[in-house]
Amino acid sequence: MTTTWKWPGDWLSTVLPRRSGGGKLGGAPEPPPVDLAVSRDVFASVLKSARSWLEHDGHEPRLHAAALKSLDCPPAERTPWGTAALLTMRVTDDDTWAPVVDHLLAEHGAVFAAATLAEMAGQEFDWSSGQGRRLGYFRGWTYRTPQARWASLARRLRIRLVDVSDAKYVRVVAAIAFYRTGVFTQRCLTSYLAPDQSPWVAADCADAVALGQTVDAQLLFGAASTVEQFRQVGAHYSTQAGVETVGGVATVLDVLGVDAVPVLEKWAGGRSTRETLQPIWTALAALPSDEALATLFRKSGSRYAMPYVRRAMDRDPERAMRVLARSDESDLLRDHVLTRTEVAVRMLPELDDDAARRIRVHLDPLLDPLLDPDAAEQRVPAADLPPLLHRPPWTEKKRVKRVTVAGLEAKPEAAMAWLPGEREERAPNLPAVGPEPAPEQVEELLAGQVDRYDAERLLATWPEETLRPVLDRVPIEPREYDFQDNDAQWIVAARFGADALPSVLAAARKGLKFNIEPLMPFAATEVAVAMADWYDRLVSVRAVARAWFGRHPEVAARALVPPALGRAGRDRRQAERVLLMLAAAGFEAEVRTAAAGYGPEAGAGIDTLLRTDPLRVLPARIPALPTWLDPRLLPPLRVPDGRALPVEAVGHVCTVLAMSTMDEPYPGVDVVRATCDPASLEAFGWALYDRWDDAGFPVRERWILGALGLIGGDDTADRLVPLIVGWPSGNARTRASLGLDVLCAIGTDKALMHLDRLARKADTDTVAGGARERIDAIAAARELTPEQLADRLVPDFDLDPDGRMTLDYGPRTFVVGFDEQLRPFAADGAGKRLKTLPKPGVRDDPQKAATEYKRFAALKRTVRTIAAEQVRRFEHAMVWQRRWPASELATLFAVHPLLQHLVRRLVWGVYEGDETIGAFRIAEDRTYADVADDPYEVADDAVVGVAHPLHLGADLPAWAETFADYEILQPFAQLGRETYDSTEPLDRYRGRTTTGGRALGLRNRGWDLDDDHRGGRSLDRLLPGGLQAYVVFTPGMNFLDGFDPKETQTVESIGVYRLAGALPGQDSSAVGVDELDPVTRSEVLRDLTQVLG
Repeated sequence: MTTTWKWPGDWLSTVLPRRSGGGKLGGAPEPPPVDLAVSRDVFASVLKSARSWLEHDGHEPRLHAAALKSLDCPPAERTPWGTAALLTMRVTDDDTWAPVVDHLLAEHGAVFAAATLAEMAGQEFDWSSGQGRRLGYFRGWTYRTPQARWASLARRLRIRLVDVSDAKYVRVVAAIAFYRTGVFTQRCLTSYLAPDQSPWVAADCADAVALGQTVDAQLLFGAASTVEQFRQVGAHYSTQAGVETVGGVATVLDVLGVDAVPVLEKWAGGRSTRETLQPIWTALAALPSDEALATLFRKSGSRYAMPYVRRAMDRDPERAMRVLARSDESDLLRDHVLTRTEVAVRMLPELDDDAARRIRVHLDPLLDPLLDPDAAEQRVPAADLPPLLHRPPWTEKKRVKRVTVAGLEAKPEAAMAWLPGEREERAPNLPAVGPEPAPEQVEELLAGQVDRYDAERLLATWPEETLRPVLDRVPIEPREYDFQDNDAQWIVAARFGADALPSVLAAARKGLKFNIEPLMPFAATEVAVAMADWYDRLVSVRAVARAWFGRHPEVAARALVPPALGRAGRDRRQAERVLLMLAAAGFEAEVRTAAAGYGPEAGAGIDTLLRTDPLRVLPARIPALPTWLDPRLLPPLRVPDGRALPVEAVGHVCTVLAMSTMDEPYPGVDVVRATCDPASLEAFGWALYDRWDDAGFPVRERWILGALGLIGGDDTADRLVPLIVGWPSGNARTRASLGLDVLCAIGTDKALMHLDRLARKADTDTVAGGARERIDAIAAARELTPEQLADRLVPDFDLDPDGRMTLDYGPRTFVVGFDEQLRPFAADGAGKRLKTLPKPGVRDDPQKAATEYKRFAALKRTVRTIAAEQVRRFEHAMVWQRRWPASELATLFAVHPLLQHLVRRLVWGVYEGDETIGAFRIAEDRTYADVADDPYEVADDAVVGVAHPLHLGADLPAWAETFADYEILQPFAQLGRETYDSTEPLDRYRGRTTTGGRALGLRNRGWDLDDDHRGGRSLDRLLPGGLQAYVVFTPGMNFLDGFDPKETQTVESIGVYRLAGALPGQDSSAVGVDELDPVTRSEVLRDLTQVLG
């Protein structure tokens, strides 16, 4: 058992020392060296800057005079007061100014230096302009007050006072005692410089809580010496006390030793970031104390704590076993017993009965299989497993023998292969040739002295004969502040073709993520080699590289056959990987043709490569599993008959996943999926995620999040979505983006439905924009619009055609489902309706009944959400006059177990162009009926849509009567919807008033508050045909300015404009109400009338 203390890393160097010598844990930090030349130069720079500041007006007169006197007088005549004024104007809380203290000590002595610092604590300097006052006396901390400028100087003086003689120290204490009558900050500084003056420290810590100062806490934190004082300072000031730093935690450890545990536990409760919590967890894990370990174990569920818990258990397994056996942390104790079985056996005689009993719960089944007779039978014998899971290729010494063909060299190729319309889209304004530039203009461009936007214009307009000779010298790399800009690359690619390759390739290498795309039209050997490297190394651009290879497979194959048959190394491995990917993607013929072009030996070598077992194509380094991912501690992975994989096989599954990415999984993933029960595999994947979360999301194990896309399903998608939504606010945007990729990789209707919902409703651009981009790509791949894709993403939840399912409780069964209004219902086995689904009873199968009950509870929540979304979608379809082929109405909606209940409660129109030629409803037997309730035939290729009441004309009252007769309740206002046909200009609404809360009600009708560009003054609504309506209010609804929903808002301007035109209010883009189609005009007026009257 470890009983000695060892300072973690360089913690000792961060400790704030005291004159009493080493603290309770031993050791003392080395003071920084004294360099008088440096300190003299730093002080000289202070004097130089102060002189210019003193020329300004607005300083407090007495301080101004004292500063001027100390600036111009001989050093011996300087005063602490005046010197402090000079320093206050220049120094900042930065260690670069700390040498000033060494100069003061050498020039004037310790008493002068201490008095100067105390004077600084009573002064302030306002750097901002227009405040009228600059150098003055301290007036108290405010939210605008910068960090104490003298903090680094105070720390350096505190360190130097440790080594002064007792006699000098006594004089220092006597001198600064004068400032005990000053402002509170000066008092705190005296305690900081002389922490052995216990009465001072006790009084200041007690007063601090009452006075509530902020920055003063840093001083008192360095002065405190008892548990109570640290609690007073830390509890009141939270992170202001400096506890969030390694030096802060190290200092409290130095002062209190193992007694610091309750203080650290208290502080941990008030912190939430990795930076503020890691030092506390590190300290608790390192302290040789049962209390420290017990505290850490109690906090194991806190953020970022688990890696330190595991570290403490590994560092001192005996202490950990004893502490856990006496605690309620049964999961941690189980893990520790499983991984440290020999320690548990050895310690049993030393423990009391309760502790021993807790250990035996987990230990006995490991030692005596008779206590768990089914354990062996429930494991799958290794011989029954696929070879990958009991003898994987990475454990074998014998590797695949590679064929080498010497002397092969790819012939350089460089051509352009534009897609139809791509060149015009990427460089739409070409040709646009302007006048010949002056020679000095060309030199400025080549020297990078031209603004980036001007450079793009010049590259597009200067004559070709001017630019082509110097093209490889033109800097077209992305701007430092905008790495997403690649217009210049597209311009030169479009104008100069293959001659632009060196410039475009160089720009890509300087800002790869956003500048790789302009290489897409280049069918070039050099690009193929570069893409192979990026494809192999960089996940962030792998998809683009794959797309380039799919676009130029012949060029890629010809470029990569030689390195794929060359000497072993990175180039060969990368080339092999790409050629195998091309073959798997359907380009095997192109690869073989390219190889044959290099001769029979090369053709045979590539044939050997392509015939290699994909499971034996391994990365250069097999990833090692982290210690916190011990297969013994993971939930069992089961095969379909319920038996579990051996622990060794579980480890191999983890390795398979670690070698995989979502866009390029190791082929062994298919073996794992074919072997394991899907539900067990999905639960296993989430257990991996939980371990990754506990470990603090280390980047090296980011593959775990990707693994969810490979082995996850609907349950994983449900659990992942709220995490994706929250990650951007926690500075985890990359993780959120990867989470969106996981939903794509899962690929089920429910997962894509979540993705579509995020695209429509997420609050952050990272999530909403990323989801929209992915949904658009998926829709395009299926040759659908995003709306058409959304039609196909509503899950059926395994409901039968009537929207029902049977739940099996064992001896009892129940039929559950959703009625025409999508309200849940339950019936017993005889068909009798029940008020609610019964909870599992004592006679029910406990596992089946509990599972089925939870299943229906989750289904009700999900259907409630989906129903609301689909109601909004169908209303939006009516307002935007969306149309479907009648065949899709029949196959996507009318027979869907949930959507059928919505579409039956609507009137549908049949259209030819803009004309309504008929209307019908869907009866319960899924046939169509007209307004007279007669059968209505609709051809499969007819165009249908949710009928707007304006489309029903004179039949509208009859339709309303039909629905009333059948007691059909519509999901939204359709037949009873208010309609408006006025063509008066919208200007008539100017000057009308409403409350802010009522105005914001427009957001429920599809209007958005434009708080980015108009400060919350404008509500905008997209309209069909590339139009947008807007209403500008005064004073506006800016939540950051203390918006009051009861405040009166007045319409300042209102109108409709074309999105492709000018901004709202500019006549050139204005659209009159009479130019809107009748439905759009009616809907805009309906919104405005209901809010503005």
